[in-house]
Amino acid sequence: MACSIILSIIFSFMVIKAYNALGSYKALCYFVQVGAYNNRENALSSAKRYNSSFIMMEDNLYKVYIGVAKSEEVYNKIVSLLNIDEIAFKKNALITDRDLSDKIDLFDKVISKVNSKDKLYEVLIEEANNLYKYYDIELIF
Repeated sequence: MACSIILSIIFSFMVIKAYNALGSYKALCYFVQVGAYNNRENALSSAKRYNSSFIMMEDNLYKVYIGVAKSEEVYNKIVSLLNIDEIAFKKNALITDRDLSDKIDLFDKVISKVNSKDKLYEVLIEEANNLYKYYDIELIF
């Protein structure tokens, strides 16, 4: 009897662990960061240099971003087309919302086909508007 109770408990824990593993979604993405500032005014000044920027408060700093990518190739394309190699910082982040992850995948596909700075900004603005629904960000465009 005691053996069956112990086996039942072990089996229950295994089922719960398997369910949690299947239910928890995580996808790696890369935020294109172009600055981090102690005060909002400096962050706004920096953000206004880009047509698709947004500000997020993290670690007591106002961080300025201009896009998000799920693939390193798309991240590199954003940095290259906007000519921000010297200042861009790749911030790794985990996305736990499958819907948002799918949307970023779609933006990645579009960005991979873009060949001009103006078209890229159009896509990044739309992407930032979508991020606004999921994150506490301040859009600057």
